[in-house]
Amino acid sequence: MALKIDADECVNCAACEPLCPNQAISHDENTFMIDAKACTECEGFHDSSQCVLVCPVDCIHPFVPFPPIQTAKRAKLYQQVVKSFDQPDTIFFN
Repeated sequence: MALKIDADECVNCAACEPLCPNQAISHDENTFMIDAKACTECEGFHDSSQCVLVCPVDCIHPFVPFPPIQTAKRAKLYQQVVKSFDQPDTIFFN
């Protein structure tokens, strides 16, 4: 699993970035972010996630990606939307 930084809560203190053993934490002009593909939650380096320990506002949380919608469920949702709008030509699903 990986971690993420809540941009609305982050105060841009930069305490987390130098502690990341995977260099998964970076920043742009406005906020810090964690690369979910690079983050290992410090596994293999430390007993706990170092960025979480030093964050003064507790804005670093587990990253939970949205699960994909299964095909049967997607078809059912589409039917509900078509019925509610009664304009199937204007509804698009990929």
